[in-house]
Amino acid sequence: MIIYTKEQLKRLLIPLMFEQVLTALMGSVDTIMVTNIGSAAISAVSLVDSLNILIINIFAAMATGGAIICAQYLGSNQKEKANQALKQLIFSITLISILITLPCILFRRPLLSLIFGSVEKNVMDNSLSYLFITALSYPFIALYNAGAASFRTSQNSRLPMAIAFGSNILNILGNIFFIFTLNLGVAGAALSTLLSRIISAAIILILLKQPKQDLYIDSYLSIRPEIETITKILKIGIPTGIENDYIKIVRV
Repeated sequence: MIIYTKEQLKRLLIPLMFEQVLTALMGSVDTIMVTNIGSAAISAVSLVDSLNILIINIFAAMATGGAIICAQYLGSNQKEKANQALKQLIFSITLISILITLPCILFRRPLLSLIFGSVEKNVMDNSLSYLFITALSYPFIALYNAGAASFRTSQNSRLPMAIAFGSNILNILGNIFFIFTLNLGVAGAALSTLLSRIISAAIILILLKQPKQDLYIDSYLSIRPEIETITKILKIGIPTGIENDYIKIVRV
């Protein structure tokens, strides 16, 4: 059993709170950046981001479920099993994020119509463009969440916070370039978000390969599914994600 002192909890929780704020800011930055394009663009980004946030919460909950399993193994001094559990988290969250991404792309028009009802044509066109590109980022934000959760389990919450901060800076610069220089509009905001998430996922996956950490991946190509461990992760993560999304929907 892992017992944290107040100082350790402070070092873990304060960076975590900042990281969560930075993650939530990415969609808000896109909304702010498209204000000069028009009301249709603002509405489109706001509508799609409300859906994106719900989906990202599922990934965050899954990552938390995997981190709990890893922490249990680390607490009982079973480091090898903890690292195997991390591999299963990477595998399962990648698979599920792809399974969520595909219908969001292929059926984005009926999906948006179902959720938001009838909207103006300009808003719908912008929403379709924004959802198509941001949905491509789902696997990358899912992998980032898995990696961030593993570092927090290893009592290193500063690293995910630093990556989230850098991702936001990159997103702002990307928005300036794609929206105001290339005049890509809503698609430019989405491209900036996609690229920043790809880079964040790549960085955290590379850092996960360092064997000096409590949790690390020796080889991504060696990952094979283990149904028992995946089931444990899903039993914790999926209900938590659904519960969090339900609370957000009720509040709205």
